[in-house]
Amino acid sequence: MFRTRTRWLTVAAATLVVGAVLPGSALADTTPGAITGHLLDGTTPMANVTVDVLDSQTFSFAGETSTDATGAFTVSDLAPASYIVSFQLPGGLTQYSRGQLAFQNADAITVAAGATTTDEEQIVAHGSLAGTLTDSSGAPVRDAFVFISPTSFQFFLNARTDTNGHYQVPIAPVGSYTLEFNANGFAQSAHGKPAGQGDTFAVTAGNVTTVDEQLLAPGTFTGRVTTADGQTWDYWERNLRFKTDSSAIGPDKGVPALFGAGMQGDRASVIFSTPEEMSAFIKRKC
Repeated sequence: MFRTRTRWLTVAAATLVVGAVLPGSALADTTPGAITGHLLDGTTPMANVTVDVLDSQTFSFAGETSTDATGAFTVSDLAPASYIVSFQLPGGLTQYSRGQLAFQNADAITVAAGATTTDEEQIVAHGSLAGTLTDSSGAPVRDAFVFISPTSFQFFLNARTDTNGHYQVPIAPVGSYTLEFNANGFAQSAHGKPAGQGDTFAVTAGNVTTVDEQLLAPGTFTGRVTTADGQTWDYWERNLRFKTDSSAIGPDKGVPALFGAGMQGDRASVIFSTPEEMSAFIKRKC
């Protein structure tokens, strides 16, 4: 009799535990919610801007839409969670909620079960960049890529020249920038500087910063290699790299090494033992 009662009490206790767990799981509300709002530039609606919603924890894609003529947007069918909203603005700029230019700084927007969360967005303070790219003769350069980098390196912008060599970046956040122009396989920074060493330009709110650029005249590198047995090899080179290697496996002093590269033989490296040797070896000859 005692064993029977103990067994009955054990079963009853197990039933109570299961009964206590199951209702809690069943009550979790997974009703989808939504994010709605407007994207404005001051008082001007921003139409036809792509709006993406990403899960703030997993970074997975959750939904997408575009702003209408009034700048309004709504992304529905979002599971209860926290999200980051991104806006793909003209000129390549991506702005994140709320008013941030880097994903890691964006504010998470919480969507509750069955609820609609409002996200009213303003584009950050900005000006614009524009200019014309010409070649060494003054003719416009079409289909050239323009890469615009802020000195903060927080984001990057880009543009492409039209048939008149003109380019425009309509939305450039206030700050300082460098510009690099890529055309016909060559890269040049403004103004007439090597790539990565260009001048800096300031963009201020509501103003257009004009950066015109003229490409330097291209040239051809020619030379002659004489081997140890007295044989010669004439060559021309459009992409020649000069390097130094003072290690134990580098070239002997006064005997630089030439290594070809590229599937078409259009690239090569000349390796010297020291930078001083490189400077003494190269001479201008017209």
